[in-house]
Amino acid sequence: MADEAKKALQVEVMAVKQKWGDEIKLSKTKDGPTAPLPISLQRTIPVPDDASAYDVSEYKVKLWLDSLDVSGEPLVRVEVDPTDLVPTLARKMEERVGAQWRSELKARGLGKGWLLEKMFSWCESKFVELLNLDPACLDMYMGVDVNGMTIRRFALTATPTTAYPNPDLTLTTDPDPNPNSSLHLHPQLRSRPRPNPNPNALQVCDSGEGG
Repeated sequence: MADEAKKALQVEVMAVKQKWGDEIKLSKTKDGPTAPLPISLQRTIPVPDDASAYDVSEYKVKLWLDSLDVSGEPLVRVEVDPTDLVPTLARKMEERVGAQWRSELKARGLGKGWLLEKMFSWCESKFVELLNLDPACLDMYMGVDVNGMTIRRFALTATPTTAYPNPDLTLTTDPDPNPNSSLHLHPQLRSRPRPNPNPNALQVCDSGEGG
């Protein structure tokens, strides 16, 4: 490991630690011919204000450096902890963040650092975009915000959500009794039980049995 590259990395690591404190966790390889490589830096990113409608409190993104050789293609990779997410979504997030990181490194030029602070900031600013990489994992429902207003909220689900019929409705496959009518209702709406005009009245069902 070149001393110059090592010192440059140390400067970047100190910068992100000073900026985010306990959100940052550094890991180094203790044994092996390439130790202390690979090196990883993880940030636990809390949910920003613009993502408050999502039932996610945080996510952990880890930036890996497999080599400090800056003479060629940057040997970097990304890991997103799937614990509080959905595994398929975490994999898509890894691909998106990894592609962005490599693109940024190439645009900046060789030998000019690893852009750790910039990437962690980018991951925070793209919190909502990253959560929407796999729409099948998002289950929309109506909730209430801190002001008591009804809003759309999103929960993460491991399987695509499926719309099920209302169990209170009795479905029927009978044909429309009046197909020529100008008003055509959905079968579920046609079969919805009619309200009792007098809720205090006693309802008697004729079971067909003799008294």
